[in-house]
Amino acid sequence: MTQPIWVSLQDSILRYQLLPLLEQSFDTVIPFQPGKTEPTSTDAGLWLTDHWDASSKEVNPLSATANQWTVVLYTPGPLADYIDLFPSFGLKNLLIQEDSDTPEFRELLTTLNKLQIPDILGIEKYLAPKDVVRRTLENSEDRYAMKEEVLSFMKPLVKNPRFQDAAKSVMEELLMNAFYSAPVDAQGIHLYQHQDRAVPVQLPSEKAIAFDYGFDGKNLMLAVQDHYGSFNYHALIDALILHFNGELRLQLGMGGAGLGLMEVFRNSSSLVVNLNAGNYTEIIAFLDLSMRFSKFLRKPRSLNIFLSP
Repeated sequence: MTQPIWVSLQDSILRYQLLPLLEQSFDTVIPFQPGKTEPTSTDAGLWLTDHWDASSKEVNPLSATANQWTVVLYTPGPLADYIDLFPSFGLKNLLIQEDSDTPEFRELLTTLNKLQIPDILGIEKYLAPKDVVRRTLENSEDRYAMKEEVLSFMKPLVKNPRFQDAAKSVMEELLMNAFYSAPVDAQGIHLYQHQDRAVPVQLPSEKAIAFDYGFDGKNLMLAVQDHYGSFNYHALIDALILHFNGELRLQLGMGGAGLGLMEVFRNSSSLVVNLNAGNYTEIIAFLDLSMRFSKFLRKPRSLNIFLSP
């Protein structure tokens, strides 16, 4: 059974564009109207909004009951303005609005769909299966050939080689995290986190890394999935807060996946993190190749975190 989606949009143009599409796509969509259609203290579900003021019940009627709701914040951004909502309200889904007169809302609709179902895994939630290229890697040295394959795939898609540099950085960080930071033993002790990165890691075949990539006509998508599930929501949020406070590189204890993931975040348009503790971590990086690289660098980034039930 799907959850109701309450919609609270202050932007009238966005409301006009998005509401009919939501009503076509989901069973129960309820426009929030102050004084007319408001949630009760016992209601729960998805709350889609383009604004958030945690201190004002007039702007945010969920102030006192936010934990009952899954909030999807669809905002012009940037994420730094809302970073405190992640630890304080458990915010997990912040998407940056499309800079277009005719937005497609593809990532937003996929986010709302994923929040309705238990199966959060896979790049195919965002790409048609025919457009997904899937590889498996068991040895950390395999990442060199993998990067070259993707860079060759990108050549006809981009004019500015700096996009390829960004993709190369994303792939290197995701793969290094998956090989060196993710593996743990039965007691949860990291196996290779402190190993010299010049020393290759060989994973057992049942723990091989899944690497998927594809292009939807706008976004290059790069997905890396490990089969350890040692990364968690709180470590990610701690890294984000330190990053936006400019302190991350000074935190020697953070290291590993936290530091690497912030490098991925800086070189992506949108970051999707699928977490299933003890089973897998999947990270999907979107690179919007449709814009100038200078705009790509300036544009605020989306962050979508999904926790497997």
